[in-house]
Order: sequence, then structure tokens, then C-alpha cells
Amino acid sequence: MKKFIITLLVLLSLVICVVFGLPFLLSSDTTRNEFSKGISAVSGMNITLGGPVSFSVYPEIGLVANDVKLALPDGNISVSISEIISSIKLSSVLSGKIEVTGLSLAKPEMTIVASDPKSQAKKTTQKVEKKAAVSDPFVAAIDQLERLSLKKLSISNGTFISQSLNGSRSIITNINAILRAPDLEGPIDLSLSATKDNQNISLTAAISALRSILQRQPSKFELALKLDPAPHPVMADLTASGDVLLNEEGSYQIIDGRFTSLNQPLRLDAIYMPGERPYARLDLGAARVDLGIIQKSSTGKSTKATKSIKKARSDVASLDLSPLIDIDADVSIKIDSFMMDKIEAREISLGATLKNGALDFNLANVKIAEGSVAAKLSTDVTASKPEFRGSVSATALQISDFAR
Repeated sequence: MKKFIITLLVLLSLVICVVFGLPFLLSSDTTRNEFSKGISAVSGMNITLGGPVSFSVYPEIGLVANDVKLALPDGNISVSISEIISSIKLSSVLSGKIEVTGLSLAKPEMTIVASDPKSQAKKTTQKVEKKAAVSDPFVAAIDQLERLSLKKLSISNGTFISQSLNGSRSIITNINAILRAPDLEGPIDLSLSATKDNQNISLTAAISALRSILQRQPSKFELALKLDPAPHPVMADLTASGDVLLNEEGSYQIIDGRFTSLNQPLRLDAIYMPGERPYARLDLGAARVDLGIIQKSSTGKSTKATKSIKKARSDVASLDLSPLIDIDADVSIKIDSFMMDKIEAREISLGATLKNGALDFNLANVKIAEGSVAAKLSTDVTASKPEFRGSVSATALQISDFAR
């Protein structure tokens, strides 16, 4: 995710850089190639302008570039864009803050290849220092918005490809998105739709203001995610809201948060600490959760849901956990009373810890009727094919407890 955000910021800077290269007047292949070499040297990326580039100056500075390609020198991230259309308010050029009135990316395709953790460890000190300077992508985004205003960024028919260490590829297609970030004082909102493995994904997100975060004051956020078909009704419609706060030590914290699934609210607290090895902590809790509604809401769709669950189980063997290699995390879920299909589980305490690639799950003694259940599960996310090992123990459980 960090590489993804930084690449988008570099891409935005590229558009601004190209616009201010008007004196070059890229009318010939030779000039365009030389200009590509110049901006590649400045950005540290391999950039190619393969198609024609045209400009307009009035009433706005406009740019249309076709067949644009860029990639990191190590080849881990590459982007190709069929067409870029950008417009900048002419008067803003002299104001010290560039106002991008529109930026449109048609048919962009981004590919991210997972890095071998062993080769990552062999980086030189100089490279590590450079990486540390951009270890917080949110700070980089805020730094960009200090210098420019983005009225509207639109992506149409995009593709995102993630390749794991074992060679498997995860592909998201039909990406359509709109981002509005006019300034640090006003609201920023994002709407996105995409398709993955015949599953439709819809995401909306909004934050009230970034300036208040910089001033270490809470800023409200809202997020909604919908999956159709969902692997389970619990994941069909998810929402989260609360306040985001930047702490003195540089961590981002969600306070007074609320997470909702199937109209069941849970308390949400979270912390994210950016850095060379980011750390995240997520705590969810509720006094009571009643999922008896699942049976009613899935009437007439049980066959479809069952097929989705079977497919999810069959995918476990090829599960791609490589995105978890470079992060440490702790997750805690505590529910006093959990009801589903007239069965009550009490005192649920589920924890997950990710440390240096070792992922461990622990389910404490959950009380069901007069008995209890406990479980442990672990795996190594750095393995090309992670294997899960664990155990389940039960005490004083009766079959009749599940057949009521």
C-alpha cells in the first residue's frame, strides 16, 4: 500500500512536470525521448512518453499525453496509461499553489511485484535512509497538497496486478474511481468501484479535513465497503467511522470509532505507526452481537453463498500473504455475548499477532452452554506457500448444545 500511494504521488508530480515542460514542445519523437530521459532522471523512475503529446494554454493549461509508461528501477512497480488528460488553472501558476482542475487517467494498469525479504535485507545504508525519508505516505500526500489543489482525479477502466513471491497473480479490473482533494482545510472524498474474481467491489471514503490532523486535532472520517457476491453475509456491507488523530510520536490513531456489519455495531480503536517496518493495532469490541439475521437475509441465496464459501476454502492452499511480510500488527476482538442461529457463545476473546512474518491466532476459552472451546493457529507469511498449523480443544461440550 505504501508503494502504491507513493507511486500515485510521483505520477501526479510527473503530470505537473510535463505541463511545465511546455518550452520543449514535444512535437517530434527525438525531443519527446530526450524529455522522457530528463524527467526520468529527476524522478528516479524509468518514464516513457510513447504517444503524441499536445498542449493548450488558455483558458487553462492543458495536457493530453498518450501511451505513458513508468516503472521503478528495480521493476517492482510498473504503470502504463493509455491516456492522461490534465488541466491547470492558469492564474494559479503565479500564486505559489498549483490548482489542478482535472486529472483523468484512462485505462491505467499498475503492476506490483512482491520483493524477496532476503534481498530487501541486503539494501545499502544509503538506500535505507532514502526509504526512511518517505516511510510515511500520508505525510508525502499532505506535502503534495500543500503545494497543489486537486479538484478532481478520475480513473477509468483501470487494472491493478499484484504478483506474489510464489508467482501467483491477483488481478483487480474495471477500476473506476474519483478523488477530490481541493485543499487541506476542506473535505476529501473518494469513490471507487472494481471487480476481482467476478466479485464487485464498491468503496467510498471521506475525511473532514487534513489540516486539523496536522495540528494534532481529531478529524472525522467515514468508510463504506460493499462486496457482491460476498463470501459470507457478514462481509456484504461494512462501514466504519470515527475520528483520526496524529499523535506526538507520529502514529495515527482512530478514536471513538464504530464498525458495523449486518447492522451490528462494534467499538473500533486502531493505531498505525509508519516507519521502516510499520506497525498496526486494531481492537474491536461489543457487549452483544446477534447474527440470527443471517438466516433471514440469506433466504433464497443459500446455494450461492455455499458455493462462495467452498471457493474460499479451496483458495486457502494458494493464499497470498506476501502483503503482510513488511508489517507487524496486533488484532483483538472481544465480544461478551455472540448469538447465531439460537446458539450463544460467551466471553469471546480472539487475538492475532503478526511479528517478523510469524502470524499467530489465539481463541481463548469461549463458553458455549456448559462447555468451552479454545483454538490456536499459526503460519509463516514469508513462506512461498504458507502452511497453517494449529489445535482445537473443547471441554464439556454436548452435541445437543448445537442442535437446539
